[in-house]
Amino acid sequence: KKSKPLPEITEDEIPFKVPSEWVWTRLGDVFEITSSKRVMKSEWKTEGIPFYRAREIVAIKNNKEIKDPLYIDDATYEEKIKSSGIPKINDLLITAVGTIGETFIVENNNKFYFKDGNIIWLKNIFSVDSKYVTLIFETPTLRKKIFKNSAGTTVNTYTIVNAKNTLIPLPPLAEQERIVKMINEVTNYLED
Repeated sequence: KKSKPLPEITEDEIPFKVPSEWVWTRLGDVFEITSSKRVMKSEWKTEGIPFYRAREIVAIKNNKEIKDPLYIDDATYEEKIKSSGIPKINDLLITAVGTIGETFIVENNNKFYFKDGNIIWLKNIFSVDSKYVTLIFETPTLRKKIFKNSAGTTVNTYTIVNAKNTLIPLPPLAEQERIVKMINEVTNYLED
């Protein structure tokens, strides 16, 4: 299904200047943004293929044990991936309900599935450095913007439309990788 073009970026939207080799871009211009197919509560199991909601993504990101893990069986998994596909290495999952904006980078081919609407899937079609985008999602500037534009009626939500329109500063790939390496080195130094 062809999605409509994203609006051009206006000067008013740009929060700060970036170096000349960088660009401001919308996430929807560098990722294919979607979600999973609905898994009904009646399809949840106590063993099988891991099934993640926002709370499980937050636990995994924070290296915590998942409390009361959920699963789906092989048949449900195969049925859902026929229409949605499966996340690939370096794709990003972003929590979209309750605790929003937490990122999870797919790092291996282990089978899992995730809850539609709770998690937004950024398919990394242009080989953007997922670790760089994760760092961007952790910045106060972007977090403030996400929360400002993500108010729901009862809980915060971050929709696929919001994600597609989210503005990020994007340097060339080598610079993305250099930034990630530098931040990791500083973080390791501070933790020692």
